Amino acid sequence: MVSIKMSYYKENGILIECNECIVNILKKIKDRTPFEINNFETNINESRKGILELIISVYYRSLDYNRAPQLCKDKVIEALLEHGQFNKEEIDVIFAECAIKSENYSEEFFENNEQLIDDSYWKHAVNPFEYQKPKEIQYKFPWYFCEDKKVAGFCTMDIDAFTCPDCGSEVTNTPDNVENIGLSYDLICSNCFNMQDIFDTKGIVKSGGNPVHHGNWSSQIPEFEFTGTDYFQVLHPNCRKSERPDKKGVMFVNGIWIDSFEGSQYRVVLGLECLSCGAKNALKPFVFKDREIPVLDINTSRVFKLISGGETEKTEFKPYLTVQPEGYEMNGDVKYKIAKSISGFMNSDGGVLLIGVSNSGVILGIDNEYSVQKDEYDMVDIVNKKLLSRDYFALKLIQILEKYIEKPLLKKYVRISFHDIFGKDVCCIKVKKADNLHKFKNGNFYVRMFNCTRALNKNEIDQYKNLHWPSQQ
Repeated sequence: MVSIKMSYYKENGILIECNECIVNILKKIKDRTPFEINNFETNINESRKGILELIISVYYRSLDYNRAPQLCKDKVIEALLEHGQFNKEEIDVIFAECAIKSENYSEEFFENNEQLIDDSYWKHAVNPFEYQKPKEIQYKFPWYFCEDKKVAGFCTMDIDAFTCPDCGSEVTNTPDNVENIGLSYDLICSNCFNMQDIFDTKGIVKSGGNPVHHGNWSSQIPEFEFTGTDYFQVLHPNCRKSERPDKKGVMFVNGIWIDSFEGSQYRVVLGLECLSCGAKNALKPFVFKDREIPVLDINTSRVFKLISGGETEKTEFKPYLTVQPEGYEMNGDVKYKIAKSISGFMNSDGGVLLIGVSNSGVILGIDNEYSVQKDEYDMVDIVNKKLLSRDYFALKLIQILEKYIEKPLLKKYVRISFHDIFGKDVCCIKVKKADNLHKFKNGNFYVRMFNCTRALNKNEIDQYKNLHWPSQQ
């Protein structure tokens, strides 16, 4: 059974991450302590099924289910049967009711059905009208909120509550009510967040610190009032609390940020707040796409955006390189999987691999990898130790990759950088598309397909090469 360490993370007073529920569920399973079911539903049979579904949902989501849904299902069933409170028939019913057929295949499905996928994939490329895409059985469980887990006894946290400034309803400070807006996490009121008729901050109970403007002022387009020479103030039209005769509120600058424009250009953003009613928004100056604005290098924020977006065809997460985080379990040779993914990116359209991030997007960091060589730098002062640790990690990573990928390819197509995300180091490996299809040192040709890396068979190699590098023929 997987052991999970307690994780509780707040930023600017907003609870972003908490996994007490899964920790308590796993502890009960390990200790074979019965789950309380009397207070979850009125009917005892419904209560038993409801609590079982909640347990399975939380447990299953804590595993690497996107990569291996069937393996995770087997782990959940094995653990619950060993616990002994629920029988296999009850558990099978829950999985059957939450089963779906998907064409977004997992890595596990590719590994177990390679020939089926190979044949169907190329048939699709040749004749899409006759192509019948195979389906994979995956599982989509109901989403249970923190209040449900608290009623079931899996959460014992004291939860703060805030009042929504727009509708007056109570909003609990839990990850359920947190939205990732821009580069910040904001606590929102779900009742009115989707009815943003007054600015686009309606429903935001507690701001994470960054401007929350999404590019739509609606009827609240700001007005500029010049007050002499080169001074001006920004006015909030239709302010509900303004005491001015024109009912316009005066806005002041409440912060200055750096924002991205189409993923490559950078600019200063002015956060604004109305002195009368507290409404917030932001001003972003227009930037030409072909002009470089030397404001600030914010590659770290771009890496964080990649993590927030999850794994895709061009983004891959790996939790560690050689030293796994405490309580983290992963099957297979991680070093080999990292090299295979990099090779797959080279043979596809490029991509980014992040080390120190779990498959589900939890930032684990690679700082535990540094401790293995700390004695080598006993004479180095503490300020330089992190830089030396990063150099050591990069050297170790390159030495590992050279076992699988030719050194000239690594020098030409791979770039390594490090980023501090919430105090944890993450290694970013940016991979460019190669000039031609290249072979892994084990003889395989790996490619990136959907969000998985797989090997081409003999019949596919020439066809894939012709499709992706037609100019090489």
